[in-house]
Amino acid sequence: MISRAHSEQIKRVVGRGYAQKILDHFRAHTITRPSGRFYHKSDVYNALNRQRSNEHLEAAIFDCMEHYLQRREEQMQRRERIMDALTSR
Repeated sequence: MISRAHSEQIKRVVGRGYAQKILDHFRAHTITRPSGRFYHKSDVYNALNRQRSNEHLEAAIFDCMEHYLQRREEQMQRRERIMDALTSR
């Protein structure tokens, strides 16, 4: 089960509409339930609000978090590169 602290961090990193963003990532990367069906928003809510434990879904959420953290790092590097270019003028 995802801890309360991890759940809050995930929600903060992904941001508003976190369940839909996670589902969009799942669909883009064809991440499905073991049965082959796609997850629903309620599945994501239940996992992140500690209503239900689902190891497969939790692993997929952490994979999604790697994507978001990598994207955040790339954005920060881009921002720094732009700011460095502006200040060196």
